[in-house]
Amino acid sequence: MEDHYDCTRVCVSVNSCCKLVVRGVALVLLWKDVVQTVLRVKDRQTQVQFALKVMAIRGEVDYFLFEREIGALNICQHPNVVTSLESWREEVIFSGVLTNCHMIVMELCETSLRQKLLDNVHGGFEIHSIKFITAQLIRGLDFVHGKGIMHRDLKPDNILLTSKGVVKIADFGMSRPVSPEHVYTPRRVTLWYRSPELLLMATNYSSAVDLWSLGCIVAEMFLGEPLLQGSSEISQVGKHHWYLYGWGSSDFMIYNQLGLPTFRFRREKFW
Repeated sequence: MEDHYDCTRVCVSVNSCCKLVVRGVALVLLWKDVVQTVLRVKDRQTQVQFALKVMAIRGEVDYFLFEREIGALNICQHPNVVTSLESWREEVIFSGVLTNCHMIVMELCETSLRQKLLDNVHGGFEIHSIKFITAQLIRGLDFVHGKGIMHRDLKPDNILLTSKGVVKIADFGMSRPVSPEHVYTPRRVTLWYRSPELLLMATNYSSAVDLWSLGCIVAEMFLGEPLLQGSSEISQVGKHHWYLYGWGSSDFMIYNQLGLPTFRFRREKFW
């Protein structure tokens, strides 16, 4: 049975031509965390359904996340990138409290790659499905990178799928323009999909961090579970090395020279 979210204060329009939500209508809750909620809403006239993303603004960081996402979505208009239709700010009852929120109306995608993986009781996907999804991911990511933007949080949760199997890259809140002069925050990208340079605290990196995440996602589609499930940054580095070289390789010395991890971490049980 689906959960419902009673959004009594929201009144939304898309391109000022149709009402999506009227006051007092119960909306289907698709996803929710501490700072944002995604609802499924329907245009009463056309019966077309949309996704409404409600992001609570509780500080300067939340404001920047919203601005980055809107900026990236406006630039990256591609069949394999989720489409933003309209955005604005409004006071909404969020988690029982009247909160200043950013609202984004987007095209509706029926599910995510994460949900597909969870629903697949037989483990990994069939090879033709993996090729079909991967090809679309590469096309979408190539377009995003071609616009000078790196996603920085690519994972199955942020890859959406329509009912026709079209892949949509979503959630650009962590995205940044690529520039050799910029100093970036290394603790970006969910741990299991984080590239080695980010684990080693690099602050000047490129869109290559997204390619590492893409490789982890492809491996997960084969296996049916994440490839590198570290419990900490140290553990994650150990898993990277084990898969790439094995424990007997002298290449581990590069980690010692960089100070992370030292020899004693080689003896840890990473599994």
